[in-house]
Amino acid sequence: MTLVAELTNLNCTRKDVDIDLLRDLQLKLLNRPDLADSAAVFSAIGSETRLKVLFLLSEAGELCVCDLSDILGQSVSRVSHQLRKLKDIGFVKTRKESPTIYYSISNNSFANILVNFVKMGGLTD
Repeated sequence: MTLVAELTNLNCTRKDVDIDLLRDLQLKLLNRPDLADSAAVFSAIGSETRLKVLFLLSEAGELCVCDLSDILGQSVSRVSHQLRKLKDIGFVKTRKESPTIYYSISNNSFANILVNFVKMGGLTD
């Protein structure tokens, strides 16, 4: 990204522009590579199935993929894919009890906030 050097001329109606402010904001944005991680988290939780998985794990403590598959009425492959996405962002952890892998909510503050949000019924009054 090149820093603002001159104003864009796209029929913009702005009158007074603070170029220093624009440069400062660009630099602040460049110093926030974590925003991509945040976008990945929001993308991962933007699935009804993954929210259901988090809800179920919060209710049961831990479940294996077969349990989740039976409850959700979805294939083991599909549920495994959802669990992998949740694990990738640190929302679920695993415990292996040969040959079964059990999933539970990780000790992640955002995951806990999200679980509480889901348990409360989301944005309903």
